[in-house]
Amino acid sequence: MLGTLQWLVAVEVIGVAFLPLAWWLLRALPDHGLAFAKPLGLLLVGYVIWLASSFGILASGRPTTVVVILVAGVVVWVKFGRDFWRWLGTNRGLLLVGEAVFLVAFLAAALLRAYNPQIMGTEKPMDFAFFNAIARADRMPPQDPWLAGYSISYYYFGYFLLATVTRLAGIATAIGFNLSLAFLFGLVAAGAYSLVYNLIAGKAEQTGDGRVGAAKYALLGPLFVGLLANLEGLLEVLHSNALLPLSFWRWLGISGLTSVPRTPALLPTDPPDVWWWWRASRVVGSVNPTTGAATDYTINEFPFFSFMLGDLHPHVMALPFVLLALALALSLVRERERVSLAWFRHRPARSALFVVTFGALGFLNSWDLPTFLFVLAGAYALARTRGEGVGVGRLVQEGIKFGLLALVLAVVAYFPFYLGLRSQVGGIGLVEIRTSPQQFLVFWGPLLVTAVALPLSLANLWWRGENRWALAAGLTFALMVFAMLSGLGAGTLALILTVLVLAFLALQHGLAVREAPAERGLTSPVLVGTSGRVPLQGSDAVLPAGGQPGPSSLPNVECASEDKGPRKLGEEDLLVLGFMVTALLLLAVCEVLFVRDGFGNRMNTVFKLYYQAWVLLAVVAAYTIYYAGRRGRAVGASLVPRFASGTWRGLVRVLLACGLIYTVLAPYSKSGQFANAPTLDGLAWLRAGNGLEASAIAWLSQQDGLPVIAEASGAEYSNFNQASAFTGLPSVLGWAGHEYQWRGKTAEPAIRKADLDTLYQTTDTKVAQQIISKYGITYVYVGGPERQAYAQAPVGALKKFARFMDVAYSNPRVTIYKVRPATSG
Repeated sequence: MLGTLQWLVAVEVIGVAFLPLAWWLLRALPDHGLAFAKPLGLLLVGYVIWLASSFGILASGRPTTVVVILVAGVVVWVKFGRDFWRWLGTNRGLLLVGEAVFLVAFLAAALLRAYNPQIMGTEKPMDFAFFNAIARADRMPPQDPWLAGYSISYYYFGYFLLATVTRLAGIATAIGFNLSLAFLFGLVAAGAYSLVYNLIAGKAEQTGDGRVGAAKYALLGPLFVGLLANLEGLLEVLHSNALLPLSFWRWLGISGLTSVPRTPALLPTDPPDVWWWWRASRVVGSVNPTTGAATDYTINEFPFFSFMLGDLHPHVMALPFVLLALALALSLVRERERVSLAWFRHRPARSALFVVTFGALGFLNSWDLPTFLFVLAGAYALARTRGEGVGVGRLVQEGIKFGLLALVLAVVAYFPFYLGLRSQVGGIGLVEIRTSPQQFLVFWGPLLVTAVALPLSLANLWWRGENRWALAAGLTFALMVFAMLSGLGAGTLALILTVLVLAFLALQHGLAVREAPAERGLTSPVLVGTSGRVPLQGSDAVLPAGGQPGPSSLPNVECASEDKGPRKLGEEDLLVLGFMVTALLLLAVCEVLFVRDGFGNRMNTVFKLYYQAWVLLAVVAAYTIYYAGRRGRAVGASLVPRFASGTWRGLVRVLLACGLIYTVLAPYSKSGQFANAPTLDGLAWLRAGNGLEASAIAWLSQQDGLPVIAEASGAEYSNFNQASAFTGLPSVLGWAGHEYQWRGKTAEPAIRKADLDTLYQTTDTKVAQQIISKYGITYVYVGGPERQAYAQAPVGALKKFARFMDVAYSNPRVTIYKVRPATSG
C-alpha cells in the first residue's frame, strides 16, 4: 500500500509539473490534452536525463531526476501557468474526469497485479533484468545484464522511463515492476478516453449532447483499446462445454482447440487446462494435419492480454506514447492556421516537442516509428490542404515531404541510441501461408464489424445523386461475404482489401468535397460553445480576457457556419478514416510481406503490426459508435436502410459482449481464482519457495557498482540466470537465444557458453583463473541452477573456487565467491 502511494505521488508530481505545457501544446483540442501531462512530462524528463547521461554531463539517478523535474516545472509554470490557471477556473471538470479515469484504471490494474505479481515465467526475467540494470546505472547506455562488457542492444527507453519513476518513488524494483504495468494501464485508459473525447467533442456540441454526452461516449476509448478482447474467450466457453462438433473445431484450426474435451466443464477456468487464456494470443496459425507441427506460427497479442500477462515489453510500454502521438496528430489537424514547414520553423518549441515525442517511439518500440510517422504525415497533409478540395495524390505528395523530414529529425534526436543498436533483421520475405478468414474474424471480428460502419455512414452523406456509393457499398458487402466464405488462402487478404477500398473511397470523396472557410460565410475562426461564439485572435490565442465559456460550454475550435448547421465532413472524420486506412494497410502487409529475422517466419511481423492496428481500429470503433449512432441520427448519416442500421447496432452489442467474456474469465483463471494473498512484491514467490536462493540474491543486489558475475547459462524461459535478472548486475552470459535475437549473427554467446562450462567443470584452477580474468569477473555464483547444470562435473569442480577466491557469502544452498584483491609485491 505504501509503495503504491509513493508511486502515485511521484507520477502526480510529474503530471502537475507539466500540466501547463500539455495544455499549451495541445491547445487545439477541446480538453487541451490534460490527460497527456503525465506521459508528456515523463517523456521529457526521461529524454533530458538520458541524453545528458549518454554524453556524461549528468548521472542518471534520483537526485538528477528531482532537479530536472523542479527546474522544468518552474519554467513551465512561469511561462504558461497564469493563462492555464485562468482557463482551468471554468474547465476543472475536464481535468477531474481525465484524472478519475486514470486513477480508477491504475488502481484496478494494481489490484489485478497484486493477485498475480510473480516475476517469473515467459519473458518477465528478461524484462526484469533490463529494468534492474537500468535502475542501477548512472550512465547511458546501460550494461547488458546478460552479456557483460556490452551495452543493451534493444529499444530500452521504456525501461529507462519506468526505472526513473521507480527511483523517484524510492521503492524496490520488484514492486516498481508491477506498479509500472498498472501505471501504463492507467495512462492508456486516460489517453484513450481523452483522444476519443477530442474526436467527438465538436460533434457532441453540434448535436446538443454537450460535455456530458461526449464524456459518456469517450469512455468507449478505454473500453475498446484496453479492455476488449478477441472472440477466443467465447470459443473457450463453447469448447469447454462441448457445444459444437469436432468438425467445427478442426475447421477453425486454433491450436489447442482442435479436439473435443473428454470431460466437459462449465467454464474454461477449470483444470487441467489452466493455461487456456494463452491461446487468445495465438489465434492465427496453421498446423500440419499429419504431423501436428505448426506451419504458420504467429503472435497476436492485444493490450488487455499484455497487461494481464505482465511481461513488461516495449510494445506495451510504448502504448501511452502512441496515444500521445495520435493526440498530437489530431491537434495538428485542428490547428487554426494553415500549417506548412515554415509554420513549424517559426515555432521551434512546438516543433521540438513533436520531434521528441514521435522520435521516442523508435526508442520505445522501433516498429512503431514508421507507422505513426505515417499517421503524422497524413495529419500534416490534411492540415496543409485545409479548405481545399484535393485528391489523395496531393495528400500523398505533402505527406511524403513532411514524413521524410520528420524521420530524419526523429533519428537525429535519439542518435546515441541508434549508434549502438544491433539487430537480427535480415530483409523482407514473401508470405506463403496466409491467415484463414475464420481465424482472422475470431481475432478482428468485434473491432472490424464496428469500424466498417464509419466509411459506410460517411458514404450515406453523399448517397443521393451519388450512385457509385451505392454500388461501392453493395460491392463491398458482397466481397466481404465472399472473403468470409472462401476457403482460399487469399480470402483474408480479399476481406482486408475490400474494407480498405471502401475506407479509401470515403477518404478520397471526403477530401474532394471539403468546403473552404470563405464558402461557409466565415471571416475568422471562432470558438463554438453553448455560451456562444468568441473570435480567436492570434496564433496562440485561447480566449480573450473575459471571454471564458461557462461551465457547461464545450470549447471546439473550428470554422463554423453562421447557419449553425453541421459540416458535411469534419477534419476529425478524415483523420479517423486515415487511422482506419493505416490499420488496414498494416493488416494487408501481414498477408503479403514479413520482416526476416532469426525466426525465419512472419511471427514478429504479425505480432507488432497487429498490435498497432488494434490501437488504431479500437479508436476508430469508439468513434464510429458515436458517429453512426448518436451523431448519425442527428445529421442523417446513419446506415442505409434503417433496418441495416439497427442490425449493425445489435451485432456490435453482441460482439462486444462476446469480446468481454475473455476480459472477465481470463484474469480469474490466471490469478488462480484470486486465492492467494495480494502483494505487489514480484519476488515474494522466491522468498516463500526458495528462501536461501532469495537471500543470496538479495545480498548480491546490495553490492555497489557493477561487478561482473558468473552464473550458469541455461535454457530460455527457465529459472537460470536469476542472479543477474533479479539484481541487474552484468553476467558473463544469460539467455543465449535472446542475445541472438537482440544482436543478430554473432559468435560471442557460443564462445561465452563454452567458457562458462569450462569455468564450472574444470578442476584446474589456472584455467578457471584465466577465464575469470578474461571477463573481469568479480563474483562466481554457485547455487541451485549451477548444481543442476553441472551435476555431472568432476568431484570438487564446484568447490575449487575456495582455493583461490574468498567466500563472500554462504548459506546451505548458495555460495558466492569473490576474487581476492591483488597484493603488491
